[in-house]
Amino acid sequence: ISLNDFVSFCRDVEVLDGTMPTSTVDRMFIATKVNAPTVGGGNALFRHEFLEILLRISNVKYRDSGVVSTFAEAL
Repeated sequence: ISLNDFVSFCRDVEVLDGTMPTSTVDRMFIATKVNAPTVGGGNALFRHEFLEILLRISNVKYRDSGVVSTFAEAL
């Protein structure tokens, strides 16, 4: 899934609901891809990277803000 498709996904599932700006999701996408192999994926997320970015988003949105206390609850 490409960055543009992922941002669209985040809008569709209401991750981008005013509490998290698009720029934060963009930074998380870049951070997820920084050490990834470029063979076969380019700038698209692999399956394991999709899960990683969901964890990153849930951490910032729910755990760091104090809504929940564990990664499992945040996800």
